[in-house]
Amino acid sequence: MRKKWIAMLLVVMVTAEGAPALTWAGETGTNVELPGMEEEEYVAAESGSCGDSVTYELDGEGTLVISGNGEMWENNSPFQGRYDIKKAVVEEGVTSIGNSMFSGCYMLTEISLPNSLTSIGNFAFCESSIKSLTIPEEVTSIGLGAFEDSDLIRISIPAKVASMDAPFRMCCDLSFIEVDKNNMNYSSQDGVLFDKSQSTLFCYPPKKAGESYGIAKSVKKIEDWAFLDCRSLKNIDIPEGLTEIGEGAFADCTHLRNVKLPKNMEKITDSIFSGCSSLEDISIPEHVASIGDSSFYDCISLKNIVLPTGVKQIGSYAFSDCINLKEVIIPQSVTRIREDAFCRCRSLTDISLPQKIEELEEEIFYECSSLCGIAIPENVKSIGYNAFAGCENLTDITLPESVTSIGSGAFGGCVKLESAVIPKGVERIETGIFANCSSLKKIEVAEENPNYCSPGGVLLDKEKETLINYPAAKSGSYKIPESVKNISESAFAGCSGLQEVILPEGVTEISWSAFFNCSSLKNIYIPASLTVLMPRAFDGCSSLEAFNVSEDNMAYRSQDGVLIQNDTDNLIKFPEGKGGSYRIPDSV
Repeated sequence: MRKKWIAMLLVVMVTAEGAPALTWAGETGTNVELPGMEEEEYVAAESGSCGDSVTYELDGEGTLVISGNGEMWENNSPFQGRYDIKKAVVEEGVTSIGNSMFSGCYMLTEISLPNSLTSIGNFAFCESSIKSLTIPEEVTSIGLGAFEDSDLIRISIPAKVASMDAPFRMCCDLSFIEVDKNNMNYSSQDGVLFDKSQSTLFCYPPKKAGESYGIAKSVKKIEDWAFLDCRSLKNIDIPEGLTEIGEGAFADCTHLRNVKLPKNMEKITDSIFSGCSSLEDISIPEHVASIGDSSFYDCISLKNIVLPTGVKQIGSYAFSDCINLKEVIIPQSVTRIREDAFCRCRSLTDISLPQKIEELEEEIFYECSSLCGIAIPENVKSIGYNAFAGCENLTDITLPESVTSIGSGAFGGCVKLESAVIPKGVERIETGIFANCSSLKKIEVAEENPNYCSPGGVLLDKEKETLINYPAAKSGSYKIPESVKNISESAFAGCSGLQEVILPEGVTEISWSAFFNCSSLKNIYIPASLTVLMPRAFDGCSSLEAFNVSEDNMAYRSQDGVLIQNDTDNLIKFPEGKGGSYRIPDSV
């Protein structure tokens, strides 16, 4: 089971002798001071209410006694997240355990429940350290995640329980679930939880022994998260009659290698195989129409995938972090691939996109560092934020005439990209689309484009008032056109060969990270017109020795080469290449 951190609200005080003291405030408002560390096991006595007619008392040993008649409060727990409760006794007369009542009580290891209890609320014992308990015979409902991430080893479900909602999710030590044979709604077989007819499998205990499991032919549905974190399973045999597998059904089954999906499945649900790090191969049934979000996330052993011809959509993060995935065959039927779908697929060298795709969503191929080339379909209208950022081996990209929008950082960090052409139909370009493209020598904009231009291979808006991107491979000195008023975010980012930039008097704003990592830039002149200098504008300029500011600038000044804001006297930036010692002025 994962390590649990115990949150403690302690105030460290210094006593007259200099020794630390611990102070804790109980619900009653009484402070108990614990001088020195030798008293750290002490727990203050406390009393209060946890229901309209239900009260509690907590003694100095960490034993909580709850008494009264009727229900506990549904959503107002005085115990949630407490570290000082070790044992709880709920006396006769109490009929419910409220939502999250003991959630996060990491030290709670033992609880006694009364025969009068009829319901256990959502997340009631979530993240507690209870290993075993007896559920009373009168209980009829057990809420969502009631025992989630607790230390339960074995549990028995009494006859009257009529409803449960994934109560044992993330119970990593659970090895056996037993259901009373007289229960009309649920049953168990070899410690596995089913509905009464065994047509739905609800929960396979994560610590159940065995490397293989054959699902009974009577099962038509596997519920959400049913096999979550079953790390011992290597093989699961699914019958052909099964038609539905729920969200996250096999998530984090880290040793699962082989699974054959039934041919009648129509959907790969969200997170179904997320974290199945040993899964090497899987065949997607031909009737599947959609691949869910995070369905194969972090399946690091998966090497290839063939999607059937009926698939229309690939969900967000569907194959994200599949670092050994080399080949994906996407059918022409696919009309949408959502954000981050192939993010960090670092072994993917080539991929063919279907022609019906109209949008390459944000980070769709982010950090696919082996991707060498890709043909963008003729119907694509927009390229999202960071869509190809970090594709270090991408040497060429051709944007079709259909493209109208390019998101920020779309090709950032594509260090082998040498040139780029912006087609005539592009209406919107966000910041830093080619930031840190260290091999980029020029950016070309189609002459017919009414919104942008590229004098000297530099990307500007058509009016030449905003400088959007300067090719990072260009070196030496650059004089910014006199018409420029704004320098965009990351406009010069990664221009390591740039030694000098001449800013015109008309510049009013330099945006975030505008000159980030311009490591050869030695001096910069700030004109009188500049009124806005955003943070990190000159971060990483390791050779920058001084800021020179016009005497007529009302917003900033240079003092011994250091940039200072006039109205606040704040020190804005110390030149990273300035050597020797420096004393911060008293006025700062």
